[in-house]
Amino acid sequence: MNIEERLQEEILDGRLSPGLKINISSLKKEYQVSLAPLREALSRLASKGLLDFEQNKGFKVPEVSEQELRDLYEINAHLEALALEQAMDRGGAGWEEEIVASLFQLGKAESRTPQPDYDEWRAADTRFHHALIAPCSPILIDFRKQAHLKTARYVRIAFGNAISEMPKYSQEHKELADAVLKRDKNKAQKILKEHFQKGCELVLQKYKGL
Repeated sequence: MNIEERLQEEILDGRLSPGLKINISSLKKEYQVSLAPLREALSRLASKGLLDFEQNKGFKVPEVSEQELRDLYEINAHLEALALEQAMDRGGAGWEEEIVASLFQLGKAESRTPQPDYDEWRAADTRFHHALIAPCSPILIDFRKQAHLKTARYVRIAFGNAISEMPKYSQEHKELADAVLKRDKNKAQKILKEHFQKGCELVLQKYKGL
């Protein structure tokens, strides 16, 4: 991983904790990099919303809050619903085939015993959800990517080492794929909205238990 990717993982996992002021000198020593590439990496992370920047104060890891988490899930739900609607209007045979293939791969990852491998499941889950909306506007894809990234920080900090215990929603994924392939917009968007509501409440419960 490059310096940006390493820092991003540390922010998402909470190793660079919410509210932390970034000490550039310490990071230079820890990552053994020069100032220019480090500042460039920090600036790119700020453009993704994973760092705050204030003139004369430098970079800081954003705080977390219940309100922001609820806002993020609401925004994600609206973006995903719009993307799904566009995809169902625009998608063709190749799109349908990728949904079926990605759902099969996700099912395999979810059925691993004694428990799914989290990294395998996350990759399969990401592929499935991207497959659902692939034909939508690239602009929507970009907005969705940034919102998902900021939400992932909440999820990974909340679950910590127990991230593999996250519910996998196997039946929900099958019902969602079925509704999308049938071009049933109302049902697909209803399932999607409930999916996000469950996720939000689950993450909030974990935060309150920390």
